[in-house]
Amino acid sequence: MSKSVMLKYILIYLAVFFTIQIAASQDTTIVKRKIDITGYFLGAGLITTGIIVNKDQTKRDFRDWVRKRTDVKQSSLDDILQHTPVFMLYLGDLATKKSGQEVARQTRHLLVSQGMTLATVWALKSAVNATRPNGGPRSFPSGHTAYAMAGANVLYHSFKDDNLWLAYSGYLPAIVTGVYRILKDKHWISDVLTGAGIGILFSHFSYQFDIWNSRTRHVTHDPARVQISMGVGPGGVGMAVQF
Repeated sequence: MSKSVMLKYILIYLAVFFTIQIAASQDTTIVKRKIDITGYFLGAGLITTGIIVNKDQTKRDFRDWVRKRTDVKQSSLDDILQHTPVFMLYLGDLATKKSGQEVARQTRHLLVSQGMTLATVWALKSAVNATRPNGGPRSFPSGHTAYAMAGANVLYHSFKDDNLWLAYSGYLPAIVTGVYRILKDKHWISDVLTGAGIGILFSHFSYQFDIWNSRTRHVTHDPARVQISMGVGPGGVGMAVQF
């Protein structure tokens, strides 16, 4: 991907993000949750494992082992699968009839997650410039896997309290995307593991930051819950407003 094309993607992300941010800011409903560090451990664990197996001999031995047992023809299946979690996210919104504010909030998380993920991936690709198994450039880490896993993790966070089947459904196409990148000789196993970890790490950060930030924001009270009472006594007329 050229720098001009990448810049266009970044500008589009920023434009849509700020539009969604304005819409989501109208939502004053805050669900109190505890900070969850599980996603950080999972993401960091995958990244660490990817770096460990990034040794030339280790990743080449695994590539040779895969080649002896598989024969995958070139196709665009992985290019399609990487978008599946996002498709399922909005399909789930339609099926469960989520409100516009909820959709705006999850879209904000999606844009932040994938924006940070893709920026990190392309920065690492340019800095490391590792050779792909097929001889191509910029192998480390896998952008397809990172993008797919970030979408799958946003899908999980969006529906984990409502529908676990739907919440976990995005991980399968994300995993298959990574596996297929290896089978097609587009990436080493280290690229895929690191890409998956980056996608999970940033998508989890997006949601956990929102939870932390909600604790410091002023919550606007629902006008429907404001109670006004009036009374007349020896001292005069009084009025009490209870929120």
